[in-house]
Amino acid sequence: MSNAKSSTLRVIIENVYSAKDHANGIQILMAHLEKPDCPIRSLEAIGIVMRAKQCPTLLALQKYLTNSWFRYEMGPVNRRSRY
Repeated sequence: MSNAKSSTLRVIIENVYSAKDHANGIQILMAHLEKPDCPIRSLEAIGIVMRAKQCPTLLALQKYLTNSWFRYEMGPVNRRSRY
């Protein structure tokens, strides 16, 4: 993931952490992803929104976005790579 995508996702996460509730968090996410200058491709954005909408609570949404950002920053982690 490019630095622009990573920093965009980080901005989204910071804003979602200040959301009042789950619906507000989804609105914040979608507003950022729908901006014309958003570096996250439309197919990636659709996948992010679909999975985010499956999160039942604001806390679950925050965890999902944070874990996504970690995956983009550090790459996949599996049991063998930890040792």
